[in-house]
Amino acid sequence: MRAHAKRLGIDPKRIASGGAPQEDLAATYNEQFKTRLSDCVRGPIEKVSPFHYAKEKPPPCIMFFGTDDPLLLGAEVPRNASTAARNQCNIITYRGQGRGFFNLTREAGNYYKLAVAEMDKVLVSLGWLKTRSQKG
Repeated sequence: MRAHAKRLGIDPKRIASGGAPQEDLAATYNEQFKTRLSDCVRGPIEKVSPFHYAKEKPPPCIMFFGTDDPLLLGAEVPRNASTAARNQCNIITYRGQGRGFFNLTREAGNYYKLAVAEMDKVLVSLGWLKTRSQKG
């Protein structure tokens, strides 16, 4: 994206991505998931995980987990690696929630709005998003 930023009309210094941690990323840190991936990945599993590039100053990271999500423990490894490399990487947890608890569904209730508010805080802290009082 940075290489094509001008053509795409984007600021190459303000590129963010999002998504939910999946089993491919967790496989790097969790033997239970590593077995599932062995047929899908050619070469070292670590090559599919952006968390192995923490030393290369990746974009700021925020991860959302329910405390009942089995991948939460694995997320602490990349968070710690990023923090050690002086990168911003935070884990926000929600008590008693499992996988996908904040997806935009009726069952998600208020968790979707809570997660979006946390994402907004990160974007404001980076100066990428203005608060209503700053717009005014």
